Amino acid sequence: MVLDHIDPKIKKPKDVDDDLWERLDAIVLQWLYGTISKDLLLKVLDENATAQDIWNRLRKIFQDTRGTWVVILENQFGHIRMNNYSSLDEYCDALKTVADQLAALEHPVSEERLVLQLVGKVDPEYRTIATIIRQTNPLPSFEEACSTLDLDRLDRLNDKDEDDSSTAMLVAGSHNNTATTSHQPTNNTGGGGGRGGGGKTGGGGKNKGKKYGSRGGSGSNSGDKGRGSQQ
Repeated sequence: MVLDHIDPKIKKPKDVDDDLWERLDAIVLQWLYGTISKDLLLKVLDENATAQDIWNRLRKIFQDTRGTWVVILENQFGHIRMNNYSSLDEYCDALKTVADQLAALEHPVSEERLVLQLVGKVDPEYRTIATIIRQTNPLPSFEEACSTLDLDRLDRLNDKDEDDSSTAMLVAGSHNNTATTSHQPTNNTGGGGGRGGGGKTGGGGKNKGKKYGSRGGSGSNSGDKGRGSQQ
């Protein structure tokens, strides 16, 4: 229904009368107006024009500026980098979109160039898998290269989750060991030392109270002997 309104090589169907043809042409015309920018609309808008008239004007505008658009899109394509996008999917979509626009201007981007551009501007964490893709002979398709990068991303996320789980288990085990040690009863040998020394000095010993308590008792006896001899 559209082509016969914009392509002069396609004739109007014989079973369509003039009134229906004009209504259909108006629908196609509104579709054309609705798919272009406001600035472009102001350049081609004409209330007396048919859909084919507007189509021819648009085609002439794009053909006249084709070289300029090719330069703009080529520059844009060369500056697409992964770090300018929030995800791998957005990065792949950006490259594919510009490549499709260049193809529409009869300046297609080869599959090989598209893949090399993809792996050449990735973030550092993708560089190992990017090198592997670059060295593959023949190169994979663009879709396959994007899938390979995504699988690498998922593998790294999985490894990180496993490392985090292992670290959490080690930390938890360390806390449990510390808690068990802190609740174990302490052997107070100082009391035993007091009983061995039989005196106040022995009772004052700490941890090794028995040893120091015995020495205290011995000192007290020596003192008594000294005082006896003086008397």
